[in-house]
Amino acid sequence: AFAFDLALCALLLRQGDPKRAEFIPAGDGSARPSHLAADIGPNDAGWVPFADLLSRLLVDLVRRHLRAPVPLLSHLPGGAAGILLYSGDEDFADVAWNDDELDCVTSAGGRMTLYIIPTRTNATGADVQRYRGHHDVGPHPDLRPLDGRPVAERLAEFERQIRMFQDTFQVTARSVRNHCTAWAGYLEPVEVMEKLGVRMDANFASGTYMRDREPAPYAGFGAAMPMRFCRPDGRLIHVFQQHTHHMDDAMFSPSAPYSYKISAEHYEVILSRIFTDIVTRFHTPFGVIIHPSNWVKFSRHQGQALLRQATDRGMPVWSYDQWSEFWEARDTWRFSEVTWDGSKLRFTVEGSVSQNDLCFMIPASYAGVPLAEVRSDREITDWRRTTRYGKDAALVTSEEIRAM
Repeated sequence: AFAFDLALCALLLRQGDPKRAEFIPAGDGSARPSHLAADIGPNDAGWVPFADLLSRLLVDLVRRHLRAPVPLLSHLPGGAAGILLYSGDEDFADVAWNDDELDCVTSAGGRMTLYIIPTRTNATGADVQRYRGHHDVGPHPDLRPLDGRPVAERLAEFERQIRMFQDTFQVTARSVRNHCTAWAGYLEPVEVMEKLGVRMDANFASGTYMRDREPAPYAGFGAAMPMRFCRPDGRLIHVFQQHTHHMDDAMFSPSAPYSYKISAEHYEVILSRIFTDIVTRFHTPFGVIIHPSNWVKFSRHQGQALLRQATDRGMPVWSYDQWSEFWEARDTWRFSEVTWDGSKLRFTVEGSVSQNDLCFMIPASYAGVPLAEVRSDREITDWRRTTRYGKDAALVTSEEIRAM
């Protein structure tokens, strides 16, 4: 029994408090998603994705009360223990600066999303098509000139700029981040995204931006995993909320008054702790913004550290768009006909959208008895042992999973 509503608690921690909509703290001039975060007390909580772990608690409670082993779809691609989500906001960058960062991410085996302000960019249509040869582009609506204007007016401009981006570059917007993460209301921008077919929002930045100087990766919201936005009455919105955890201007800028001014050497140590926690304890994504204009001025070394440390730990480097595609596909897959006779677990797993990186997991042992073998359509199937949340599991990769 709980003295609070666990599901609603996790929801409001991740999305923020609707009562704080349009709240602007002293020293800032814009409403932002980061200002929606509730005050949860001491800053050390920001080193743990507490909202995600509350959600995990709900899953574990259900599994604990089922008298059988339970199959689960992996929430990470290809059996990875964690993933780096890499992006950059173009803002005022020259095309050469974009190319410089994009090429470095490519060389590291990664893919990134470049968010472009449709009303202010140096990139031509040909430039954007070149970027898209390996990476993704998305709209970066600029609502800052409308600070203080009515919510409806800002929403109209938000929609106008997304449509302009799509018409100008002939690109379907799959994910979006606003310039300076400017926001309007509570969930109203998300409803606009749903209407326009945008499937992932990257505006919710972790940290106590403009309120405190806490650089912990999960400060404020305690969230890392993607989750569909949800109205407080329980109605889902078909847009995934993906938190962004570090912004290079807030972390490394040598001149911005709100910057933590963390050196490249110091960041190596901080990042090592964050990534070690991710691959050994939390198994979550880590989202970053490295602006091309900052990349060439002060954040190149930190951006390279992100790419290098992620690769060293076996964490894929994906764009937000790539991540969105994975989750949209994963959302179509279901387990059915699950039976357990005391020694054999049988089930069907099927989905309508194929995804090469999708995996499922089953316990590597149950009631003290180790897993002997896995069969697919009566044929013995390869599996590998992995550890998730401190427990051994058998991982079956997408080579054995096909859309039905």
